[in-house]
Amino acid sequence: MNIILFISEIFLFFFIRLLPVWRFRHQGCDAYYFLLTAEIFRKKKKIPIVLPPYYLADIDEQWYPPGFSVFLGLLPEWIVQQYHWLINHILDFLNLLLLDCFIWAFHMGWRALLVANLVYIFTPTLTLEYRGLTSRSLGNLLFTLFMMAMWGTLTDIRWLPAALFVWLLILFTHKMTMQLGIVMGIVLSVVFKTWLPVIVVIGGIPLAIVLSMGYYWKILKGHWDIVSFWHKNLPWLGAHQVKHSPIYGNPQDYINEKKGFIIHVKLVLRGLLHNPFVILLLSFFPLNLAQLNHGFYRVFLIVWITVTVIWFFLTTLIPGIKSFGEGYKYIKYMAWPIACLSVYVPSAYLSVGLVLSLIVIYIGVVRTLKGDIAFKIDPDFEDCIQWIKKHDKINRIGCINSHLADPIAYFCCRQVLWGTHHYYFNEKVIDFFPVLRKSIEELGRKYDLRYWLINTNYTNTNDIGLYEKQCIYKSGSYELFKIV
Repeated sequence: MNIILFISEIFLFFFIRLLPVWRFRHQGCDAYYFLLTAEIFRKKKKIPIVLPPYYLADIDEQWYPPGFSVFLGLLPEWIVQQYHWLINHILDFLNLLLLDCFIWAFHMGWRALLVANLVYIFTPTLTLEYRGLTSRSLGNLLFTLFMMAMWGTLTDIRWLPAALFVWLLILFTHKMTMQLGIVMGIVLSVVFKTWLPVIVVIGGIPLAIVLSMGYYWKILKGHWDIVSFWHKNLPWLGAHQVKHSPIYGNPQDYINEKKGFIIHVKLVLRGLLHNPFVILLLSFFPLNLAQLNHGFYRVFLIVWITVTVIWFFLTTLIPGIKSFGEGYKYIKYMAWPIACLSVYVPSAYLSVGLVLSLIVIYIGVVRTLKGDIAFKIDPDFEDCIQWIKKHDKINRIGCINSHLADPIAYFCCRQVLWGTHHYYFNEKVIDFFPVLRKSIEELGRKYDLRYWLINTNYTNTNDIGLYEKQCIYKSGSYELFKIV
């Protein structure tokens, strides 16, 4: 019977996670960067990872946390190449198994196990964020392990080495997870009146620098560079590279679109709908604190959820904090504790949550992916990649939109105008991302570009000064221009 239930759990999990995103599973702005770094690590077995000089706005030594690339590099090459779109979901399934173990450890029963599974499996943000290969899945799994180790540490100090070990893995794996972990550690110390959590999250940083012989200091410098970059460029977060460019468009149009009370309300609602169970529990908590505030583990889970919700609001609404990441991306970190506490929520609440989740998954998620031109890998683009691979002289390529650059670097081994994993955001990347601040001609001269690859569904080539006579190849909406 247990085997049948386990097989049913596997089937339901992967059916719900893969069905909405199946046609879009090769999308993702980070996927091909991680495939490239994993390939290099697999060959050289060396950290820091040093790439060939493919990224013209990057340094070869990568200052991006290498944990996920190392993890991929340790897997068989054929698995990573053919099934990279499945890896996120497998990692998240491990998170679900941790949830099962937690439910059984506290003898909550079959109903609790069923409820927790349904809530976690149907959480929309986990389907949306894991649609393409990304380090977020490993970061979230490590965060769950970290919180479990911190919970153990608060009751028995012998868990402290485990908490510190997992924290070091987080530092070398995922920046947003590290940011939330620091906030969480400070709050846990205050709430439970002990220095242990803050000692782990703060003390782990100099320890990481020492253990890595200074390399983690470079990762921190790269981390600060991207935070400071988005602090300066928040008005253009999500902007169109051309339409909102000061050279080719009108940046003020986009800035005006993002102003006003209604816009911020929409941002909050959009974030909360990434996990409708957040809304249900927020309405349920105040009326039932007496029931939930019983037992250390329940209090711990409530603190976990509360801190994450507050951090979501701060990173969504407060200008000085928004640069630490888009608020809705923190919603996934409370999917696990929400699933745990959902076992205490009446069935009527759960039914509403499941219905809302299905609506968001099968309408909102699919609609988002269909309109996500910037990260689309379609047959026309695949044909373009194959054509470039056959012509060795085609090199030093600018891309619009810029997210086309990672697949070109990975599949074609060509130099591209891109690079967002280093310390040069404010010196080089700012020239062309998130909006074009230099003209096509200026970028060509500065980076010695020979070609431009344009997705014409994204922008009209005439608008940026590229014309039919310069075009040397077309594949659907993708056109390759040679710069004379």
